[in-house]
Amino acid sequence: MNYLDGKEALSRAVVILGEADRAAEVRTRAYSFDQPDVVQAAQSAWSRGAKLWLIADGSQSRGST
Repeated sequence: MNYLDGKEALSRAVVILGEADRAAEVRTRAYSFDQPDVVQAAQSAWSRGAKLWLIADGSQSRGST
């Protein structure tokens, strides 16, 4: 398991999600999922059959997307 934070986390998340396939399980926690490249990578991984757990700060769900 990889635990990352800060700027490194965003770029690494895109790489990890980009490599994820149906055999992969990816667990990602973020304050919010508002970075388009991370969202696109997660959608692509999910469409390839990867198992994703996306955990975000609940207070952020009340904002605009």
